[in-house]
Amino acid sequence: MDRLEIYQVIGSSNRRTSYQERRIDIIHSFQQPHIVKSGESKRFVLVSKMFIRTGREPLKFMLLEQQKGLGIEVNW
Repeated sequence: MDRLEIYQVIGSSNRRTSYQERRIDIIHSFQQPHIVKSGESKRFVLVSKMFIRTGREPLKFMLLEQQKGLGIEVNW
């Protein structure tokens, strides 16, 4: 696991609407693992500056691998 990026999605991805992804900077991480094997789960903590999230603006998590350039994207 190379890095985990968090974005706040503002707007809609539909055509003819405004869409913006604002990156949320991580200021501290605690017990963030470098390797997560298949079938294994890890717990860790990321701390960011305070931001306001409305119910209609989802968060986007991007987990990027170090060597292969692959990634996982989760919208929540």
